[in-house]
Amino acid sequence: MAISTLANILLVAVLLPAAGGAVPVAAAPESGSAASALSLEEAVRAALERRPELQAAHARADARRAAAAAAFGAFVPRLTTRLWGDQARTPIAGPFNSFFQRDDTLSSQRLAVGVGLLSDLPTGTSLELRADSSVGAYTYYAEALNPRYEPALRVKLSPNLWKGMSPAVNLAPIAVLEADLSIEEAALASLEQAVTLEVAEAGLDAARTSSLVRLRETSVELAQQFETLTRQMIDGGSASRLDLALAVQTVAQRRAEIA
Repeated sequence: MAISTLANILLVAVLLPAAGGAVPVAAAPESGSAASALSLEEAVRAALERRPELQAAHARADARRAAAAAAFGAFVPRLTTRLWGDQARTPIAGPFNSFFQRDDTLSSQRLAVGVGLLSDLPTGTSLELRADSSVGAYTYYAEALNPRYEPALRVKLSPNLWKGMSPAVNLAPIAVLEADLSIEEAALASLEQAVTLEVAEAGLDAARTSSLVRLRETSVELAQQFETLTRQMIDGGSASRLDLALAVQTVAQRRAEIA
């Protein structure tokens, strides 16, 4: 049969894990193929990247990590912007001399823009920091046009009645998700270590098998050389046909050992 190389058995260990963690042995591919260049380090790396159980474990860890990040994101400040305008006409009283004009109307137009940060705190309250600026015009009888620019900085701290006031209670869901993530990452690390050991053991077994095969091939070559020497000795009269038969039998036995 073909001689199984170290790379071939490692390739089987990487791609075809058997039930119970045992590594199956398959026939070796043709010499000179891409698998024959596979080293132990490359086999371990390929196993960590391609084994289905590791891919599933990575997916579970990523899902736990995303859930923890999403839960923590509830306390990350959010940027808010707004743009608004208004217009109003308000009657106002005034000491006017005319009998027909006892009051006047205040007309106002305003255009405003604002930007702010809004954040939910672990204490169950929300904090809003906002900067607004507006440009407006006010007109009435005594003042025909009065344009104004009004900047404003506001800080608002308001309680959320549907949340508790304890930071520990509000942060508990995040702590649970982070604990689940730690457990999943520990399981992933344990699985990676098990796969690494499995591939390394397969490599050691392959190395032992390869060394044993080389020794048996050497024994076949020595037996063949002894057979050739025996034939020469028969021609010289220093060996018998029985010696030749024993030499031929030895060659057959050595070949059978590597078949």
